[in-house]
Amino acid sequence: MWGGAAAFVVLGTVWFLSGDDGSDDPILGRPNPADVAYLSRLPTSKLISGWIVYAFCSSPLLIDISGGLFKILRSIPLVSSLTDDFARRTFFRQFFGYETAAEAAVGVWAPLRKEHIGVLTALNIEAETYECLNTPEVIREGVEGTLDCIEHVGKFGVANSTKDEVANGDTRCWVRTKVSGLVPDPQTMMRASEQITRMRAGTVHYPGIPEDGDFERLMNLRSLSASDMEALKNVYTYLQQYMHAGQKHGVRIIIDAEQSWYQPAVDVMTEQLMREFNTGKDGKSPVVVASFQAYLRRNPELVRSQIERAKEGGYKLIYKQVRGAYMPYERERWAKLKMPGPPPVWGSKAETDASYRQSIETGINAIAAHKEDPSTADVAVIFATHNEISVDDAIGLLAKTGLGTQDESGRLIIDEYTANRVAFAQIYGMKDSLTNRIAANVVTPSGLPLVCKSAPYGTLEHALPNLARRAAENKSVMEGRGGAIAERKRLGRELCRRYVPFYSSDR
Repeated sequence: MWGGAAAFVVLGTVWFLSGDDGSDDPILGRPNPADVAYLSRLPTSKLISGWIVYAFCSSPLLIDISGGLFKILRSIPLVSSLTDDFARRTFFRQFFGYETAAEAAVGVWAPLRKEHIGVLTALNIEAETYECLNTPEVIREGVEGTLDCIEHVGKFGVANSTKDEVANGDTRCWVRTKVSGLVPDPQTMMRASEQITRMRAGTVHYPGIPEDGDFERLMNLRSLSASDMEALKNVYTYLQQYMHAGQKHGVRIIIDAEQSWYQPAVDVMTEQLMREFNTGKDGKSPVVVASFQAYLRRNPELVRSQIERAKEGGYKLIYKQVRGAYMPYERERWAKLKMPGPPPVWGSKAETDASYRQSIETGINAIAAHKEDPSTADVAVIFATHNEISVDDAIGLLAKTGLGTQDESGRLIIDEYTANRVAFAQIYGMKDSLTNRIAANVVTPSGLPLVCKSAPYGTLEHALPNLARRAAENKSVMEGRGGAIAERKRLGRELCRRYVPFYSSDR
């Protein structure tokens, strides 16, 4: 009897911890005592639900069919309620958690803050596909919900920050928004972007970079229909409302990057908003945050150009650097339209990694230069990445440029100037091991978080399309080393630490 039980435990442990998680990698396999301590504080139910999620995500086939599978199951009487309950207890709990801002403040934001982690949140109202039309009711719900989100997260930030942090205008409580979700027909953004790119004189690879006069041209495109022009002007008005609310409540507003065929119009609006809200006039803190995609060939030129234009325009450039989420769509569309030359995205991961590295260097060097000479551009960067090498690169450069100093324990101590200009971010429910490593090893004297989690909230109905789509877009990340298998094994190790005799691990 005992022999059978022992065999069951051994085989179960082997299966629980099976798969290549990169443990032999000198970076991925490093001891992570901060994460081990964090896992020890999680309830067992959270570990089990997370393990189920990543066991599912470890299969590329299941990721591919997830959207259709959930749709079918939810259409079957009786089965639909069981499906919803399963999704709520697993995927929704892992990546969302709650349906309202008030619930998220208690169940997500507060626990994160206790771990010295900030929050990047949003009310999620997701369409079935990127091409779906948005009804006036959906747009109104999104605008009102986002304004409510800004107010809630602003109050949370004030209640959980020092007076100096509040005065500096960044409590590490942010809200993000997506421009294409504010127009009745997302193709309006494409039509506007096509016109803008045709009028530009620049030679930067598609979709180009902002030029002087872009905003005036965007707001006066005679080739667009009256309804398209009305939609564009309404979008800008909504974004202005968000920025006014952000300044009132001390919340930075991140404008998400989108597909390249929407991005020129997004770029133009974002830059104009920075000229309007990021000057620091009247004692109001800069709140507009752009998003740059490293997988676009234009990224190095874009970052350099935006820094120079911010200096010339007298406003603070704040940008979130991501790798990019629409790689398959970009290549497919370019080939389908038989466009000349290479597609907008780089041809390899190595090129994207190099582009991201270049943005790290350009951004941090600009921050260091402004500290020495305030006449240079004032820049702030959020490095949104799940890549440990990119994080190590950024931390190393912060130390090298004198923007941080190491204490006796090896932690990097960031002063107030730098803390208001540098941060990291990962998706809620993903790469917690990296988030915990950053939170423990890059710190400020005041305790201001230097890493945030992107943690949306919303109804299960709206969350499911989001979850299925994000899983498909991040499939290559899930499949890679440090992806879903690593996440599953990480949670499995903690369950084994609790319930398997004599088991131990420093990861």
